[in-house]
Amino acid sequence: MIDKRILDSAVAAILMAIGLAMLWGGATMDRLEIRRIHPASIPGLVPMFLGAAIFILAFVIFRVSRRQARADTDDAENRVLSGEVRSFAVVVLLAAIYALVLVGTLHFWLASSLFVFTFIMVAEWPRLGTQTARLKSAAAAAAVAVIVTGAISYMFEQGFLVRLP
Repeated sequence: MIDKRILDSAVAAILMAIGLAMLWGGATMDRLEIRRIHPASIPGLVPMFLGAAIFILAFVIFRVSRRQARADTDDAENRVLSGEVRSFAVVVLLAAIYALVLVGTLHFWLASSLFVFTFIMVAEWPRLGTQTARLKSAAAAAAVAVIVTGAISYMFEQGFLVRLP
């Protein structure tokens, strides 16, 4: 078993690095002065704010986990069970496959639909007992995947005027 405080500290450190990278990337992004873009609407502004927010919140998690580790309480609730680690690994694997393989290879709506459907089924599968329950869950997951992906695609393409891959 892994100590939850150690895992929290490690994840917080990774998130702090991601937050700093987003902050740096947003700050060094092209400013588009040639097009007379107002400084308040620079392309990197949202990533900078999100990166700063991720860094600050991850820092808080890091501090809390370090404080708890110093308190040296050895409660059962501070142990991460192997099933939780396995679930976390599955989520990371699904997200990595989606981001690194599916997006760019398939059209965005299809890649996203496959991701949402698979994510729901992986999360629901262990608690489904009968074949009927599994079929109903698969149908519901497919419907949610199509509706969510359709709404997101429509919002980005029509609302934000962003061409999706």
